Amino acid sequence: MKHEKPTMKKYYQLALVIISIVSVVSLLFYRHEYNRLRYVLEVLNFFGKPGQSISVTSECTTSFPDDASWTNPTPMWQRLTDTHYVYSAFWEEGQVKSVGVATTGTDPKFQCQLWYSQTNQSVPGKFGFSLTDSSEKRYDRLKHSKLFASHFYCKPKNGVGVPFGVEFYKTDELVPFKTFVAVYHAEEKSTVANSTVFCVAPAGTLPLQTSAVVEFLSYHRLVGVANFMAYDGGALTRISSALSSAKVAAGYDIVATFLPWNFPFSQREAGDAATAALQSDCLLRNSGRHRNVAVLAWDEYVVPRYHHHLGAMLDDFDSGRKTTARFEIPAVAFCSNLPDDVKSRKGMPLVLRKTHYVRTGGDEPPFHVYRPHVKSALGDPSLTTQRISQGIAALHRYVPCSAEDIASGKPALYEPAMLRFSGDLMKSAFLKSKKTLV
Repeated sequence: MKHEKPTMKKYYQLALVIISIVSVVSLLFYRHEYNRLRYVLEVLNFFGKPGQSISVTSECTTSFPDDASWTNPTPMWQRLTDTHYVYSAFWEEGQVKSVGVATTGTDPKFQCQLWYSQTNQSVPGKFGFSLTDSSEKRYDRLKHSKLFASHFYCKPKNGVGVPFGVEFYKTDELVPFKTFVAVYHAEEKSTVANSTVFCVAPAGTLPLQTSAVVEFLSYHRLVGVANFMAYDGGALTRISSALSSAKVAAGYDIVATFLPWNFPFSQREAGDAATAALQSDCLLRNSGRHRNVAVLAWDEYVVPRYHHHLGAMLDDFDSGRKTTARFEIPAVAFCSNLPDDVKSRKGMPLVLRKTHYVRTGGDEPPFHVYRPHVKSALGDPSLTTQRISQGIAALHRYVPCSAEDIASGKPALYEPAMLRFSGDLMKSAFLKSKKTLV
């Protein structure tokens, strides 16, 4: 009986140790669950906005490519002849449709043949040629040799499935030089509701600043755009690998892919033919993948005045008909060489510091958003165009204004629409990551 109390004391101590361990484990577990809940609330606060109507299948969940990729096979500019060049080829409605440019609008004397995986030899096809809609109108107006965006067609004479490649060559050569172009073909699938992809044209300056790219992606992710396809002429060499990494896709819900753009003419010679060819490739490559498709530059931002989600805004404008092939949004050129906004702070993105623009003599060309699933978007969209006023949305171009415009005495007009996004943009985790990307 003398030793009963010490023995009981040991049991009490053991029980206290066990209870302490259980308490610590429970505390750690609940702390982990609390942090997860707080993270979810932060994400909802960051992406969810009052009045923002996004369905479960909308771009709140990034639509990752489900086949090899947007860029497979990789396109490149190739010479067909001294007057015709080709960039990419697509299988569309029973024929191959290739994107190219030509220095003349006349129909070339070409022939074509198709290659199939089932056979080891080519199959002859029927060749066709056309200018893009914008180039055709310009050719009719100019009536002399310029640079025009064009399409080269090859239709199989016998239906034998989908080819993996096409060859074009001149018929009047004794030993014709044949140019092979790999054919892009995506399996049919339903278009993701509200999803938007922005194709970004090559930068005019080399190299492009990392901050400019990250600010562009961070802002447009705020307004519901998660997919970006950048055509790169060399300005993005340093950062393309980092931006297209799985870390960026998973951590920031941004899918960025890059296509080479070795355009065979100088920027001065290219004119609007390069832009028209790029747009044609962008529309064909994304048809059936995304509901809304647009081409813009790294210094251009689509800014809605009331909506927080671009897809929702476009759906509101097309809620009755669902047949709009193209939306036209006015553009405003903000002067990057005017003084910063008085309320801005050092270190803010350029788009939050420049809030004034000067009306120039020539109108800024409007910005267009296409819906490729509406078939006329791939042809002539002029019959089904919805025009959106500047009071609803505008494309902001951040470019230096000419000395003549600034010194003309015209008042600098204040446009604060971008500032409504300043709080969320400054809190963007991806924007804060720009110093670690390279």
